Amino acid sequence: MTDADAGRCAHAAAQHEADAAQSAQKAAQHEIEAAAAASRAAEHERETTLLLEETRTNELEIHHVRQDAVQILVESQALEEEARQLVVETRTHEQQAQYLVEQSRLCEREAQRLLELAEVREREAASGSASALADVLTTPMRQVW
Repeated sequence: MTDADAGRCAHAAAQHEADAAQSAQKAAQHEIEAAAAASRAAEHERETTLLLEETRTNELEIHHVRQDAVQILVESQALEEEARQLVVETRTHEQQAQYLVEQSRLCEREAQRLLELAEVREREAASGSASALADVLTTPMRQVW
């Protein structure tokens, strides 16, 4: 082997070493990038897990809110029915009160008529006048009840 061949071999070996060093550097860079990607993937997985837990919590809260809404609706309907019944009872009481007022007026008129009759009898007894009594007795009496 000549010196020139030895120089070419040495140069080729140096080039292979440089290429090997460059490949090793690229491999190290790829390992760093892969580790960073794995770290990002692990972070995304943690975030995904947290989001899933938050989603489950939200779904549970939504379920409870729906249950509360149904309960409120049922209670609202019950209160509405109770209010309708109270309105009916109030109307019935108003009708009864109106009837009692009318009956009271009839009683007052009858009492007034009886007072007038008593006055006529007193005058009759005092004067002996039968004609005044006949006038009162012929006046038609309204039925009270």
